[in-house]
Amino acid sequence: MMPVAGAERVQYCKIEGGCLIYVIVDLHPDDRTEFWSQEAGEVRWYRFSPAPEEFAAALALFVTAPPRGSQWPMLKSGGGGAG
Repeated sequence: MMPVAGAERVQYCKIEGGCLIYVIVDLHPDDRTEFWSQEAGEVRWYRFSPAPEEFAAALALFVTAPPRGSQWPMLKSGGGGAG
């Protein structure tokens, strides 16, 4: 999972099944969106399709998160936004 030239990236974390999950979202210039997740302590990133609520909350982070920030804001349970 390497950044693509021209793609915008946002990152966040969430709690799922009692585990801390890190998520990276890439929004490509051609409007494709890729979601990648990793459990805390894992090395590999896995592509996944988020629930509609999480998708909407992640896209909202593109507007509210600082560009290329180094922080991992916590997405609220149910994908209802950063909290």
